[in-house]
Amino acid sequence: MHLLGRIFRRMVAALPLLMLGGCIPEMVYDTPRMPVYIEFSPGLWDSYGVFSLGQHQYFILLPDCTVPSDFIWRANSATGYGGVLLISGLDPASGDANAPLAYDLSCPIENSREVRVEVTPDGLTAQCPECESVYNVAMLSGTPTSGPAFHKKAFLRQYQVVKGADGNVLITNRN
Repeated sequence: MHLLGRIFRRMVAALPLLMLGGCIPEMVYDTPRMPVYIEFSPGLWDSYGVFSLGQHQYFILLPDCTVPSDFIWRANSATGYGGVLLISGLDPASGDANAPLAYDLSCPIENSREVRVEVTPDGLTAQCPECESVYNVAMLSGTPTSGPAFHKKAFLRQYQVVKGADGNVLITNRN
């Protein structure tokens, strides 16, 4: 049974590659790499975390925009280039179907802090309101599925979500 779980996780991890033609694509991340640091105590996670497939939250901390406005931001908080999309989805590494996943909200085609992807009503994808590129954010790690981003193989920049033993959760840049 343990072997089947490992095989399943590997198959799920390979899905984004198969969706883009079966060969290993060169992933493009045109969104600038900016600091990301959002810390949740257990109480904050209970209020602002994501727990079921497609449930999502936006986190934006810019001089002219703060979302959510009542979130307890820390002095070292940072939300990337265009903000952070936190969504519950399938983690290809663990196979967990309700894992918290995080992406930069900035569309890599538009490459602007003001042009942000929005989660679609199905809760599985996000779409850019300008170029209309669609990204699978709940099942395929921010893989572009249509529009200019698909043709350019421009993925949403993904961030790391770390759950601590003490119940704290941290969203940060991947190492």
